[in-house]
Amino acid sequence: MILGVSVTNFRSIRDTFDFTLEAEAGQSKADNFFEIELANQQKVRLLKSAVIYGPNASGKTNFIRALYNLTEFIKKSTDIRVESSIRYYEPFLFDQDTDQAPTKMSIDFALPAETNYIKYRYSIEFTRQEVLLEELDYYPKGQKHNLFKRAAPTEKNTGKDIDFIHIGKLSKDLGYKEYQVFRNQLLLSKFGRDLPHEILTAVYLYFDSIEVWNALDIIRINSLREEIANELLLPENDNLLKRINKLLRIADTKISGISIRENLDDNRGNSFRTNDLDQEHYNITRSRVSAQHTVYKNGNEVGVKELPLREESAGTNVLFALGGIILKRLERGGTIFFDELDNSLHPKLSKFLVRLFNNPVSNTKNSQLVVATHEVTLLDKEVFRKDQIWFSEKDKFGVTELFSAKDFEGVRDDTPFDKWYMNGKFGGQPKIKEIEFIFDNE
Repeated sequence: MILGVSVTNFRSIRDTFDFTLEAEAGQSKADNFFEIELANQQKVRLLKSAVIYGPNASGKTNFIRALYNLTEFIKKSTDIRVESSIRYYEPFLFDQDTDQAPTKMSIDFALPAETNYIKYRYSIEFTRQEVLLEELDYYPKGQKHNLFKRAAPTEKNTGKDIDFIHIGKLSKDLGYKEYQVFRNQLLLSKFGRDLPHEILTAVYLYFDSIEVWNALDIIRINSLREEIANELLLPENDNLLKRINKLLRIADTKISGISIRENLDDNRGNSFRTNDLDQEHYNITRSRVSAQHTVYKNGNEVGVKELPLREESAGTNVLFALGGIILKRLERGGTIFFDELDNSLHPKLSKFLVRLFNNPVSNTKNSQLVVATHEVTLLDKEVFRKDQIWFSEKDKFGVTELFSAKDFEGVRDDTPFDKWYMNGKFGGQPKIKEIEFIFDNE
């Protein structure tokens, strides 16, 4: 479970932004949070969902992208060649004090232990060329213990392009050991790819399980669609397939169900493709996904006709992909970050997907969802508490400011958030000039 995230000097997020999923006191909308007990018997209440609102180009996407870069850096760090730059480095470029300064990210999270949860904090600082700091702390008995700390290079702890890092120096239960890692790679990555370790591999797998998606990224959404379809081939995922079928039916897609078959035929025929990338993804898939439609004669059902899912609407394909990963995480646990969740989906459907996380019947694993959107109908007091709502806007220097609804005086959990937002009480709205500005002759 995620407790909080901190980001500094990443794209438009120049100044430190601290995002939290820890719930405030109070029992309003009690289904929207859950409680865990940490190793020191401290109880922490965590939110099941949160939303970031703001106009186009306000920077809300950059926060989601920061999480994507962090998780991708961890998962793929060992693929970076020694002479390569770090492509996950994207500083704020419109300030001479930051355009070459390090990007900083940290994340607080909790992993299950035998009888409770243990809190962890993972932090990194890096430039285009090297990792300046990488640190992992945990709190096995409520007190901070350092698992490893990789600081700025010195003559004692580095070689040419290599850092020497000591694991377990401050933690008696780990055993002292030295590891080598290239300066443009993360040590944590090695424990998911090369070096098994009881604690560090579990931390790596946690980051590997975090889902970060942008509904506007058609290439990745197509890839996700194929990933979900391939998983549905497995007999153990029959229950997931049933739930996806139900989701498509209640969404009024006019689809009665989805059928999944293994694709044994290399001849794909001349079916319609939206683009070459869709053709490429289709060619490599192991599964053939068909949408089932009821056939009628004289108003009576007489059969079923199947069409390739890719020939259905863009919204239906997005729903299959995003709905599939949502239902998968609800079933197995985990955290999802979505940018532009409302893209190609009706606002009521987007709201329904969010409510799945707040409902204890559908979210038995206490999965977490964070979405970024500009769809104001999602800003519903019946769906969110005030501590679940965040706003984004840019100042005149292009710097993103992110802030919580709970920080505004007079805001309660029954405040009509959508009306306050539209009236400008929360900020986070586009500053649109008059029509004459476009059509004057100046």
